[in-house]
Amino acid sequence: MDSPLDPQRRGNLTGDIVIDSNPPVNQPPLMPDQPIPQPINNQRNYSQAGNASVETVRQSYYDPTGALVEKQEQVVDDPFTRRNNILERTTQIIYFVLGILEVLLALRVLLRFISADNGSGFANFIYNFSAPFVAPFNGIFNNDQVLNRVGVIEFSTLLAMVIYSLFAYGMVRLLYIVFEPNRSSKEIYSTSSRRKF
Repeated sequence: MDSPLDPQRRGNLTGDIVIDSNPPVNQPPLMPDQPIPQPINNQRNYSQAGNASVETVRQSYYDPTGALVEKQEQVVDDPFTRRNNILERTTQIIYFVLGILEVLLALRVLLRFISADNGSGFANFIYNFSAPFVAPFNGIFNNDQVLNRVGVIEFSTLLAMVIYSLFAYGMVRLLYIVFEPNRSSKEIYSTSSRRKF
């Protein structure tokens, strides 16, 4: 006689054996919550290369599947790069301000050349806003050249554009000469490590 515990076969009231065509689905066993893997090897190294310091952290542990996992992280602190980044950002700001000023002065030259009406809001804004930057250069030329009574070429504004560009370039070069760090020609490499199990 068949076992009453067999899920494939079961008896009915008449004693006939019925075979179940839908066997129960086998569920995978529930895994208990796995603890966070504990490191089996922690190693921290410090090294010095010139003025830069390097910290290396290595960690090894077994994951829940039993595989060995190794992680490595390096942190480099280089004062040369840090100072260079500050100089680069300062240079970008100087050239950005120069770009805005050059666009305003170029618009002034264009509006004067096409004889834009001073009563226009946009033309009036450009003239008034750029006037302080052109003022030091007014009077250098006796008369701005008149072309066919249509417009005026403001040579003083063109000169201002050139002078401001040269001034910005000179200021950036001076910043690099004064503040750019020099890498040491002497480099010392030293490493110390500490291992903890």
